[in-house]
Amino acid sequence: MLLRRHQLQKEITKKYYGVSFVHSHQGYFKKTISIEEEVKNNFINVLLANRGERLLRPDFGCDFRKLVFEQSGNDMDMLIETRIQEQADRWLPYVELKNVGITTTATSKLLEIKYSTPNIQELQIIGLEIKTI
Repeated sequence: MLLRRHQLQKEITKKYYGVSFVHSHQGYFKKTISIEEEVKNNFINVLLANRGERLLRPDFGCDFRKLVFEQSGNDMDMLIETRIQEQADRWLPYVELKNVGITTTATSKLLEIKYSTPNIQELQIIGLEIKTI
């Protein structure tokens, strides 16, 4: 089926690119269709990046990899929460962070990040596990 020019433009403009690197019929980058998915992928990208990884953006990322060898405790939880808040404020100004829940186990820290955006009515949640020693 051939698409007319205006239909093709609609198809192109409604697709956004996520962070998945899965080879499929769409190519190597998984395309996201919704704004919710795009915002979530952007947030995950900031969370998983380490400072200094991005060229010309030395302060981009939460730098969780360095926290693996730090002692666990309330100070660590506050540091994690502060980093998430700072990075969200700096790189994702359209995201309103609602809550960062941190649960500590013997081998990891489980993060539950709740956020919203002006265009999305529902509260969005990202779960992340940071392995510790």
